[in-house]
Amino acid sequence: GEPNFSSRLRSVLPLRSNEKSGQVPAYPALTENGVWDMVQLYVSRQWHEEACKLMPRTAKLLRSHLPSADVPYVHYNTEEVVLFLLAPGSRVRLHNGGSNAPLNVHLGLSGCDGAFMEVGGQQRALRNGKTITFDDGSDHRVWHDGSEERWVLTVRVMHPELGANPAPYFSRAFTRRTCFETWNELRAASLSGRPGLE
Repeated sequence: GEPNFSSRLRSVLPLRSNEKSGQVPAYPALTENGVWDMVQLYVSRQWHEEACKLMPRTAKLLRSHLPSADVPYVHYNTEEVVLFLLAPGSRVRLHNGGSNAPLNVHLGLSGCDGAFMEVGGQQRALRNGKTITFDDGSDHRVWHDGSEERWVLTVRVMHPELGANPAPYFSRAFTRRTCFETWNELRAASLSGRPGLE
C-alpha cells in the first residue's frame, strides 16, 4: 500500500474542492445530504498526473492494466480510478451506472468505521483495507454514520467477458460508434464478429 496514506490525504485534500488535485463534488444530484467528493486519477482513457501524485505506487501499478481491453467504452467511465470522500453524516441516493459493462471494486482506505454500502438490496459495512466488488448496473447507495472522513479507492474496470469476447455484445447494435468513441469500419467489424458492416 501507499505509505502514510491517511496522513497524506489529510494534508493534501481539504474537505472542499482542491483544484490542483482535481477534487470536485461527485455526482451532486445523487448526494442526498452532506459531502461526497471525488478525485479522478483515470477517466476517459486519460491519467490525471496531479491526482496520481496522491497515490504514485497505486497509479503506477494500475497504468499497466488500464485500459484493460481494446474495446470501445460503453460510456466515459467504463474504466476509471477514483478516490471518493464521504463526510460524516453524508448519504448518497440509490442509483446505478446504467450498464453492467463495468465492475466496481471499492477498497476502503480510511475512516470506514460507520460507513455502509447497499448493493442490490444487501447492506455491507465498509472496512479499511477490504474490498466490495459489484457490477455498476446494480442499484447501490452509500452512507456514513461514522465520525471521520471516509476515503475509498474505486477501480472501475470493463467486465472481463466483454473485453474477452465483445462480439455477442456488439453484434446487434454496433454502428462504429458508442456514445464516447468512434471506431473505423474495419475495427468495428472485427469487434462485432461480422466480416463487414451492414
